[in-house]
Amino acid sequence: MKRFLLYYHTLKHLKLKQILFQIKYRLVAPKIKPYSHKEVIRRKLQLSFPVRGKAGWDLEHNASFLNQTIYVNTEKSWKVEASDLWLYNLHYFDDLNVYESAELEPFYSSLIENWILTVSQDSNSVALDPYPTSLRLVNWCKYIWRHNINNENWNRSIYEQSNLLRRNLEYHLLANHLFANGKALIFVGIFFGEKFGEKFLQLGLNIIEQQVAEQFLPDGGHFERSPMYHNILLWDLLDLVFLAKKTQGIIPDPYVNLWKDTLVKALSWMDAMQHPDGDIAFFNDSTLGVAPKSEDIKNYAKLLGLETSFKNNKPGGLYYLNNSGFISVVKPSFKLIADVGDASPRYQPGHSHAESLSFELSVNDQRVFVNSGISQYGNDSIRQLQRATISHNTLVPEYCNSSQVWGGFRLAKASHLEHLTLKNNDSIIDCAIRGFWNLKKNGITHSRLFTVNDNGVSINDKISESGLESVVIFKLHPDIEVLTATNNSVSLSVDESTKVEMSIDGGEVTIENSAWYPAFGKEVPTKTVLINVLGNTLVTEISVDNDRNE
Repeated sequence: MKRFLLYYHTLKHLKLKQILFQIKYRLVAPKIKPYSHKEVIRRKLQLSFPVRGKAGWDLEHNASFLNQTIYVNTEKSWKVEASDLWLYNLHYFDDLNVYESAELEPFYSSLIENWILTVSQDSNSVALDPYPTSLRLVNWCKYIWRHNINNENWNRSIYEQSNLLRRNLEYHLLANHLFANGKALIFVGIFFGEKFGEKFLQLGLNIIEQQVAEQFLPDGGHFERSPMYHNILLWDLLDLVFLAKKTQGIIPDPYVNLWKDTLVKALSWMDAMQHPDGDIAFFNDSTLGVAPKSEDIKNYAKLLGLETSFKNNKPGGLYYLNNSGFISVVKPSFKLIADVGDASPRYQPGHSHAESLSFELSVNDQRVFVNSGISQYGNDSIRQLQRATISHNTLVPEYCNSSQVWGGFRLAKASHLEHLTLKNNDSIIDCAIRGFWNLKKNGITHSRLFTVNDNGVSINDKISESGLESVVIFKLHPDIEVLTATNNSVSLSVDESTKVEMSIDGGEVTIENSAWYPAFGKEVPTKTVLINVLGNTLVTEISVDNDRNE
């Protein structure tokens, strides 16, 4: 019965379109079709998009993705033993548009040739899944435009892949996958011009118009509530505006104006959700080394003349991103970011974690309290641990998840916000969630009160049920040293001149070994300050002692 309810609460939120397309693709999976007719006609364009990232390939055909290096025999076959995510990265061809790409043009061109010969017609390869196909098409178009290449064999392959993508759009998944599909169709629509490209261009424009309106919330945040995916889609939108600007008049102004308006708000959201070190916060599926860096995004926006104040990372008040459900508070010596929202979207919560009311905190430019991050996708115990409440800085009763995350990407009953009261001038966040459904049918309430001033943060946690064994998690960044720890206090060293002092009322402190996951394929040992709650209430005082507070 429990298994049935888990599936019921997972499936009931799906859109009818998702179910129908899931059935359709399982019954009849689209196959790639060779195009053997006359020459494929493409537009003559020479464009140079901004580049980013580092090369994953070396000249010995070793490919490094997700912190794993594997030799790939591109002459005979691209088949290697690796996770699907690693294989996806292999077939994205991101290397075509990294900083070193201009120096390695002959090598990268040979990769494209070999891929067309050995992979392009293999419908059983994950390479032809719609998501890697979408990213590869964009990367190939950029590379060809940058180097002014006109290769009929390449043009024909792009046309074949585009036709496959058009028949294999990810309506069963939606969210960021469908967005990537739409972007790719716009790119190939521009690539081929009127005769061959119009069907791709208009379909792509329609998809992106619908998905921008749906996926970007009024506060600027992407609706999957992942800072990592937010930055990925920010770059996608910047690419589309750049393409429209360089191909003046081909893409109608109303589409471009929508993208620009969305970007201005999305850039401000990114600013609020990044740490002072310039990188993203770890909420939901987020880690480093995947999305474009915030600084690269800001430079790209500046290149396109997009103006935004980026005021959300300057000391001041409380910044409430009310639609996406995050709050950031910036003080002279520290920044706090808290999750006070619900899982979103409910029809595609695959990147959601059971992290309600969790927070991260940086002092100066150093992260101090961090959520665990992620190191992999899939469906094993590590993936489930990284999505669990215990991997986030919040209260955990009986080691139960606040939301019923399960499998690799599934969510049944989600916690929901019961109340939220803000006092901006005093930087007070009074909030509560209802969740922990596995403990009680009607759920349990966790209330959390953040009181923030220039010297630190007070966190008051309360659980609505008595008799539960609860813990509150404070996971430390690996660079933070525990100087001393007693039953009710902890002293932390941030750097030579900065300390963070924790005092606890209503609980007992334990320092445990744990792990932080700053990138795919990477696990770094760290410490967790775990506080066993003695009753229903715990008060944790966090004070920051450094020169900026004097």
